[in-house]
Amino acid sequence: MLLKRSVTALFAICLTWLAAFPSLLMAQETDAPAESQVAVEDRVIAEVQLEGVRLSEAIEHLKEVYPGFQAIVITKSNVPATDPVLPNIALKNVKLRNILRLLEISVPGLAYETIDDGEGNSDRITMFRVDYTEDAPENVLKIFSLRTILSRSDDRRAALDETLSLLQATLEAIGESNSVSMKVHEGTETVLIRGTLEQVAAIEEAIIALTPTAEELEMANAAESSQAELEKMAAQIHQLSEALPRIVSVMEKLKQTSEATSSELAAMQKRLDALEKSAAAK
Repeated sequence: MLLKRSVTALFAICLTWLAAFPSLLMAQETDAPAESQVAVEDRVIAEVQLEGVRLSEAIEHLKEVYPGFQAIVITKSNVPATDPVLPNIALKNVKLRNILRLLEISVPGLAYETIDDGEGNSDRITMFRVDYTEDAPENVLKIFSLRTILSRSDDRRAALDETLSLLQATLEAIGESNSVSMKVHEGTETVLIRGTLEQVAAIEEAIIALTPTAEELEMANAAESSQAELEKMAAQIHQLSEALPRIVSVMEKLKQTSEATSSELAAMQKRLDALEKSAAAK
């Protein structure tokens, strides 16, 4: 009887636990929010690298690495200033909202706005644009390094003159060369440009075109190393060619000495043979 009561009580406890299990499971799922519930601006990406890309290209890359991020860039045709080249960015473990804030600070005139229905849906769209007024352009100052460009030339001064000539031709091509201030600091091999966004963007395009890529620099370094090796080998060959007559002369003397020594040895052998015969006859 006692055993029957114990089994009945144990069975009742099991039924109670099974009835409560679904609610416990739901509570655990509620306490651990899914990844999809985290706002896209707050998602953390392990690494983001943007090097020498325009704003529109950078936004496309961010759309790839931050799933759910939807954005467009409003640009003006034939006006590079509305789609500027961004500064190089290399970050780790960073949220999207921090990258957007960094872009807003580092790019003059950049603004963005998020279109949202206010219901917390995931179909938000972020619109980027660079304010540009053609009628009343605002002058900006930007500093460009020419060191990488000039490093490819043995005559850095001549290379600097050629680079500045190309930059001047670039400004003349857009018809606004007179209103641009361009100053060179030779000590640091930098050029300071003050002008409108369009003028500065045109200069930036020219400098990017002149700047060798990492692959080109690697090939140039390899070529320089090969040239140095060839010059070293040529110097060694020249030294050998100069030393060759002396080597031949020494070898000739050694040959003559060897022949004389052989003759003396032969004569000594004859005398030794004669002495042996004389001794045997006695």
